[in-house]
Amino acid sequence: MRRISGNISILLTFIMLFMLFAGFGTVNVGAMEIYDFASLNNNVTVQASDKIYNFSALTESSYATKKADVKVFDDEVTLTAIENSTPVSVNFSADSPDGGEIKLTSALKSKTLAATVTVGAGETLFAFYGGTDSGGIAAKAVGMTITDTATGNTVATESNTENTEAKPYVISYKSENGGTYKVADSTASNNRTLLYALVVTENSSYNPTFTGSGSNPSSTSDPSDTSSPESSETPTLPPKASIDPNTVSNIQLLNAKGWLETAYVTWTNDVAVEKYNVYYKGESDSEYTKLDDELVRYYGSYYRADALGLKAGNYTLKVAAVIGGEETDSKETDTITVVPHTREGFCFDSRSPYYNADGVGGYKNDGTVKDGAQIIYIDNNNKDTVKHTVMVGGKATEGIGLVNILSLREKNNAETTPLIIRMIGQVEAPNGVNTSQYVQIKATSNITFEGVGDDATTYHWSFLVRDSKNIEIRNLAVMEFYDDGISLDTNNFNCWVHNCDIFYGQNRGGDQVKGDGSLDVKGGSSWITFSYNHFWDSGKTSLCGMKDDIGTEFFVTYHHNWFDHSDSRHPRVRAGTVHIYNNYYDGVAKYGAGSTTGSNLFVESNYYRNTKYPVLISMQGSDIAGGVGTFSGEDGGMIKMYGNKIIGGNTVVNAKDEPTEFDAYIADTRDEQVPSSYTAKQGGTPYNNFDTAKDMYDYSPDSAESVPERVMTYAGRMESGDFFY
Repeated sequence: MRRISGNISILLTFIMLFMLFAGFGTVNVGAMEIYDFASLNNNVTVQASDKIYNFSALTESSYATKKADVKVFDDEVTLTAIENSTPVSVNFSADSPDGGEIKLTSALKSKTLAATVTVGAGETLFAFYGGTDSGGIAAKAVGMTITDTATGNTVATESNTENTEAKPYVISYKSENGGTYKVADSTASNNRTLLYALVVTENSSYNPTFTGSGSNPSSTSDPSDTSSPESSETPTLPPKASIDPNTVSNIQLLNAKGWLETAYVTWTNDVAVEKYNVYYKGESDSEYTKLDDELVRYYGSYYRADALGLKAGNYTLKVAAVIGGEETDSKETDTITVVPHTREGFCFDSRSPYYNADGVGGYKNDGTVKDGAQIIYIDNNNKDTVKHTVMVGGKATEGIGLVNILSLREKNNAETTPLIIRMIGQVEAPNGVNTSQYVQIKATSNITFEGVGDDATTYHWSFLVRDSKNIEIRNLAVMEFYDDGISLDTNNFNCWVHNCDIFYGQNRGGDQVKGDGSLDVKGGSSWITFSYNHFWDSGKTSLCGMKDDIGTEFFVTYHHNWFDHSDSRHPRVRAGTVHIYNNYYDGVAKYGAGSTTGSNLFVESNYYRNTKYPVLISMQGSDIAGGVGTFSGEDGGMIKMYGNKIIGGNTVVNAKDEPTEFDAYIADTRDEQVPSSYTAKQGGTPYNNFDTAKDMYDYSPDSAESVPERVMTYAGRMESGDFFY
């Protein structure tokens, strides 16, 4: 089941950690059996009927393999033999249900570790590993590599953050020509790195199923492979080599829907095929267009394909099975409707000197891919090995890995070729993130970074954007980030962050128990739109302007965001001119929008449900009602409100009723101007009436009453993402 409860997930983790350090012998959990191999140096006999479920993190004292929080192998895989050995190494093999062979090698050792494995041509080496601190809690496996011993080249890397939860990780490499490879902890330190299973698949359509956090379908894998990113359901499929070209496919469509400039289809098949080709066709198109193979993924019990870059309209999707190199079976969906993104706000304002009439990032304003745009796909397996050519100094330079590719774009800051980076599944921090675990988008332009489907998630890393123009970030979850979730840090223009789920950051204590800022804009960044984002119980939701921005003017729009039981800063504005409309303030604990240091906020047609203070101006009105200012004594700004719906919480003190100690000027009509006689109590700032200027951008606000339904329908990732609580 892909949609999980956050609380249940945490509970299960604690249960499995308890089992990890307390289990003995054979333990029955439902239909599962869990084995303790603490005495591998003795004569241990395991019957052929016994089942293997996992090789998990080992205790440093006993090197014992015990059950952790996921299973690795399908229920039907049985152990056939095991050698007598010592706790340092043990070799054995297991037969898969389809008759192919799975060879396994387990190297059990704490501290620094290396294991060497020989694989054949076309075989895939999987290494499952983990580690604990002395208390058995925090993961310490921070730098695993797979190295070709013949050439000395590192062919795969996996970097993890210290002091996070104890859980399994996986690193893998498919060898085209075969060879001998060394798997090792590259940090060569006192980390308690524990490599507990090396798996090579050979002559089989069966692959080990790893369902722990961070596991994803490979963007280069055949969709008929049975590895699964999120499901323990693994169909039994015959070996590909033995598929009869006369096999009759039986595709069964499960679901097909349109979304915001995307559409998807899911299906199943009770027979094995070589692969699937998936196509889309608009109602006015005469022919189908084939999707990139990377957009076709397998989820354990079903397949899914997503069509991205569609303009609004009606479409049909077609799924075709390939057997013997030919399409032998296909199914078409009913007509599905694709709707457009809302392109409004300062990001799309033609007054900006960096306005791009073609569209922000790699997509045109109609939702289709820009002419000449480049597209790359990343997932947890290829994030450090994906290749892309960038022109640097007039020379074609190959970038290897996500961070390196973006670094080359930075070095060639004249690079304006549109680039779309599509991310698949949950991705751990790639190699090369900075000390704050940021992937940096710097000194570049025309980039869209987007998630595919409803489950794309950055885990233990986030985005820092600096000195860049026309950048789009969309359809992603950001989780367990170290500093800010997404930071538009310095001198960024015409940026659009939308349809993202932003969860907790890492607990750094003090006012950063939930992480630092969720979505911040600062450092002279301007002409920005934040729309349809879902903030899940954020602490400091959105800082808009630093002290260094005081005395400057910048422009930001927030619309249709879901502030879901978050605390403060929705946004907290210094100096800027900010339009805040059609947002859903849902159970906000402290305050909605806050105005300081000469900022001007137009707060229009928002819906407030049980928000303690809908708006505050520094050092006046409700801000100082308790005797202490919320904004640490900074000068105030000005707020105009119109058309908002407020249910629960404190009322807003209207300047028309209290001309000095007010919270906002509440207009009777949308075009009503705020008289210059109303100013901030501390600092004396008048309202600049930007919203009634002749050159104000065009937009179409919804009524406040309709905001909750619309926001809850479209905010966050596609169809509300894969996380519910």
